[in-house]
Amino acid sequence: MPELPDVEGFKRVLEKNALRRTIERVVVSDSRILGKLSARAFASGLQGTKLVAARRHGKHLMAKIDRGGWLTLHFGMTGALNFVPKPGPEPPFTRVRLDFADDGSLAYINKRMIGHVGLIENIDAYRR
Repeated sequence: MPELPDVEGFKRVLEKNALRRTIERVVVSDSRILGKLSARAFASGLQGTKLVAARRHGKHLMAKIDRGGWLTLHFGMTGALNFVPKPGPEPPFTRVRLDFADDGSLAYINKRMIGHVGLIENIDAYRR
């Protein structure tokens, strides 16, 4: 299971490789990771936006979206976050991929599907 230092490491991956970059395309390989949120709603909430800040609260990672709201990532037992430069093979068990307009992708990987990716409006309500 990813522990706090692992999630802090994923936060650094996000900060180094994803902040202030336009998300050109959102690919959801397995929509079960989104819970009740549809893949279409998830993609439309992120496509064309930029992530502008990252925060970690316990084992939850959140990224502020420039148009408002937050991307949420929980890694469960087998989750990870990797930057994939273009061209590059997609890591196995990639469930969600954010492709950037300039280069590369951010891949949320989760082998056992014990985790969650989502969008929220209010970070304070989410953390309770």
